[in-house]
Amino acid sequence: MSTALTFFLAIISHLEVQEKAHKEIISVIRPNRLLIIADKDSLPYVFSLVTEVMRWNSAVPLGVPHVLSQDDVYEGWDLPKNTLVMPNIWHMFHDPEVYDDPMSFIPERYNGDDLEMRKITDLAFGFGRRACPGFYFAEGTLYAIVLTVLTCCEVLPELDDEGKSFIPNVIYTPGGIR
Repeated sequence: MSTALTFFLAIISHLEVQEKAHKEIISVIRPNRLLIIADKDSLPYVFSLVTEVMRWNSAVPLGVPHVLSQDDVYEGWDLPKNTLVMPNIWHMFHDPEVYDDPMSFIPERYNGDDLEMRKITDLAFGFGRRACPGFYFAEGTLYAIVLTVLTCCEVLPELDDEGKSFIPNVIYTPGGIR
């Protein structure tokens, strides 16, 4: 749910992104048909948008803690067996050495590149034996929400008393899950 709400925040804060995604959708769909996941390959910008939503404000900023089963060395740090390791996903998603302007919402940073987008979803949901068991359900639900909203609606920011656009001030609560 947090990621879906982040999507709405992103599209009211960046109306040009919403317009570009809607134009891509309209160029792909036939009349009287909603999009389905099978349309993914025809919608590189929309899926770049979804990936950027997951990176920009991750629903789970801290990964699942693990205990090392053997001694390890990471970037010169000695980590003894039984050390508790907790991945900082938020930092990985906002590292300026990896992402230009990491605090900004920029779907174009992926250009529809499946490999780059998969890196984000792997970090967001985990991978291997410890991957989130609800990954496909969560990802499919998010795509269904995004595709339906962008196909059928124009989401606009609220207007203040003077008729000017008003973007809500969002404050995320601290913790491992948002």
